This record gives sequence, C-alpha cells and structure tokens, in this order.
Amino acid sequence: MTMLDTFPPTRQAALARVSDLRPSDCARSRNALEGAVTGLSPYITHGLISLPEVLDGVTAKHPLDMQHKFVFELGWREYFRHVWAFRGEEIFESLREGLLPQTSYSALMPADIREPPSDLGWSQPDSAAVAGREVWLVHPWNLGDLPTTLPANTVVVGVFVNDFHRAWPWSERRWRFVASRMAQLTALRWQGDATVIGAALHGATRVRSVDEPHLAPWLASLAVCEAAVELFPAVDRRCDSFSQWWTRASRSFATASDLLAARQMPAW
Repeated sequence: MTMLDTFPPTRQAALARVSDLRPSDCARSRNALEGAVTGLSPYITHGLISLPEVLDGVTAKHPLDMQHKFVFELGWREYFRHVWAFRGEEIFESLREGLLPQTSYSALMPADIREPPSDLGWSQPDSAAVAGREVWLVHPWNLGDLPTTLPANTVVVGVFVNDFHRAWPWSERRWRFVASRMAQLTALRWQGDATVIGAALHGATRVRSVDEPHLAPWLASLAVCEAAVELFPAVDRRCDSFSQWWTRASRSFATASDLLAARQMPAW
C-alpha cells in the first residue's frame, strides 16, 4: 500500500478524516504506540485543509472547551509559526544544548531526493503561457481549493522552487502526494529556480499567491501574497514558550466555538 492509498491527496479525504475524528480518543491515547491519531498532518501541512476548517468540522459534532488537548494540538502548529516569524532561520538549529552536539544530527533522511520523480509531469517555466494574464501561483503549502474570487481569465500555475528543495529534499512519497494534489488544481506545473520562474512571470499583468515561510526568501519576488488563514489571534510579542503564547492567544475565549467566531477571514 502506497502513501497515496493511505492518504489520498484530496480535500474530500481530509474532510472525511475530520468528520470521523473523535477528539477525546486522541487526547486520551495519542502518545501510545497504538493510540488514536488524527491522520491529518499531511493535509494540514500542505494546505489542503486549514486549522479553522479542522476545528469547525470537529466542533460540529464534539463541542470543545478551549483547554481541551485537541485545541492545544492545533495551537502548537500556530505557535511553531509564531516562533518562526520571530526567530527566522534560527529554528533550524537547536535553541539549547542537547544530549549530543548539533553536528551529530542530520537534517536529511537517507531516502530524501532534491528532484521530483521524472514521471510527475513538470515543465520548464514558460513566459508565453502567462503573458498578459493574471496568475494565481499554487505552491506545495497552499493546496486547498482555489479562491472563488479569481477572475475568469486567471492562469493557475503550480510551482516547485528548486532553491528550496536543494536545501530541503523530500522523500519520494511526499513528492508524489504533493504533485498529485497539485495536478488536480492545474495542468500547468513548473519546476525551476526562483530566478527562472520570476523571469517567466514577468509578462503577467498580476501574480498572486498565499504567503508561506518555507518559501520566504523567494516568494515575495514572485507574487503579491495574501496572508495565510490562521486560527488564533496574532500575538505581536515574541513568546519563548508555548505557555506564554497560549495565554496571550487564548485568553479571550472560553470555548472553541468562541475562537472560531472571532477569527479573521482571509481577504481572498
């Protein structure tokens, strides 16, 4: 059985997992070897489903207090991005001394590869495909449904930025998961260096996308980026512990439904 069998790369599969989720089971046994887990990680990580959608779907069947462990788990995902926003590249190094020196650890897994498998249908960036048109860029972390407000003549382009993958290779399973979902969104999928992609997009009338810290060194030069959907209110002060961040992010809410009612909707 392949990853695509276990984790079909579709919105429907993600939403079905949310519908079947029992948060009390996850809270009670998720750390056990055979414990209940959500199975949502690849879908959330790659943007097939957002944290507000997850919480909204779960609370439709299981009303939750803000102090429920499942709400904490969603909070940890946003706290990671909070730390990333303040510390930048420092998050890729140990913030404190561990049992072994930093040089003892590798950021790569043995099976990771820097190039996508050749059968995934990528093409070189092509300026003729977007000249004089508005473009919506789909990258590996915004694989949800396309915005409903896109003008009718918008060209949707999927991109894999080589600059990122040279530094952070992926397993073949992850390449195939992302590529399969991206193919559902657009037939026009480019692979190339950021400078080459940028040159191909130069003739477009406007290029938009969704902000993503994984691509921060390159994405801002390629597109005007909308803010990604967030579940918790932004915390403007750097918090060096989850408890600090949680106190500030959750203090106004008694229930998960309160949190959902207060969140900001994306501009797109």
